Amino acid sequence: MFTSDADVVDHQVVIGECENGVKLTFHVNTHAPLAERRQVLFGTHATLEGEFGSGRLRLREVDRPVEETCTGDEHGGHGGADLAMGRDLAASLLDGAPFPVLAKAALEAGLAAMAADRAMVEGHVIDITDHYAELDRILP
Repeated sequence: MFTSDADVVDHQVVIGECENGVKLTFHVNTHAPLAERRQVLFGTHATLEGEFGSGRLRLREVDRPVEETCTGDEHGGHGGADLAMGRDLAASLLDGAPFPVLAKAALEAGLAAMAADRAMVEGHVIDITDHYAELDRILP
């Protein structure tokens, strides 16, 4: 339960469409009795599901009845991702190791998140094509 006066989005659904016609949805619910954090990618040939609370990754191909599943054993904040990101950040800042996420990819994700929030507040579709084009111009 949040006890501060911070403005935190507790539920959101985002529908996106890429230039190539690929459509995506993103759902977030922060206060649900089922403590689950997962991402599912549905493709025309397979579905890939990552459940970050348990560390499970599951792949099911359309023409194969058998699922491939693997389970990690690192848990913690965001299914262990907080610890891993902290290690990566420390290695980058302290040891000069390359950070595993490219700056451009992080900026693209940030643009998408800000557009989703803006669409929620303004109540209409936000086209960020020009923003991505500008980012491509600056960081090819």
